[in-house]
Amino acid sequence: MLIVVAAVLGYINFRFLRLPSSIGLTVMGALASLLDVALDEMLPSSGSRQELPLARARPDPC
Repeated sequence: MLIVVAAVLGYINFRFLRLPSSIGLTVMGALASLLDVALDEMLPSSGSRQELPLARARPDPC
């Protein structure tokens, strides 16, 4: 799925924005992430927010 999203964003950049590929994908990824957060705030039951398990507690390195 991630490869498909990157390909679509790369095509949009190539076709319309004409930014260098690394900058274009970074900008498009940031915009897609902001859109995802905004949609999750407007539609909290959409399921885009998933609870991630907490990392295991590591011993203090002292």
